[in-house]
Amino acid sequence: MSLPVAFSGRRMSRHEGVMVVRDLIERRALAQPDHPLLISPETTCVFTFKDLQERALRLHRWLRQLGLGASDWMAFLIDNGRSTAQLFLGAMYGGFIAIPKTSTRLC
Repeated sequence: MSLPVAFSGRRMSRHEGVMVVRDLIERRALAQPDHPLLISPETTCVFTFKDLQERALRLHRWLRQLGLGASDWMAFLIDNGRSTAQLFLGAMYGGFIAIPKTSTRLC
């Protein structure tokens, strides 16, 4: 059975029966910490669920120190790749609204 997913960092208790990105990341990092989440095409570096959890938490803390709060919008311009995935998932982990724009899509 699949559960609905809300793309927000709010905790499960605020959304009964809905898993948020943070819950999904933490659940997988606990159950399969060394399982590959993605393999970076530019470096062939393996990025695990535990890696994502640790980096997402660091990003979350850094953005909070800068004054951003839950549900604040965060836009970024970046090439496709591992850094984009880390930034995008890390922003959602922290409860921020992520708006990625890859430079490859610019006209």
